[in-house]
Amino acid sequence: MKEANPSDDVRKHFNHTFDVLFRAANIKTLRDLSQYTPAEVMRTKGIGRKKVQQIKTVLKSAGLAMGGVD
Repeated sequence: MKEANPSDDVRKHFNHTFDVLFRAANIKTLRDLSQYTPAEVMRTKGIGRKKVQQIKTVLKSAGLAMGGVD
């Protein structure tokens, strides 16, 4: 059985907005994304507080957290 790539699952969940974030910040993995603070992520057009909360949830499920967030 092929192991799922977490970033593929996240991209599928967030569709276009997440793809924009990946391209805009050259993010390739969830670990890359975890290096950014919520404020940095919200600078990306189309990403607000609600989307940041969803990102935090996905990162938490992968054992990660956004930079600057406990």
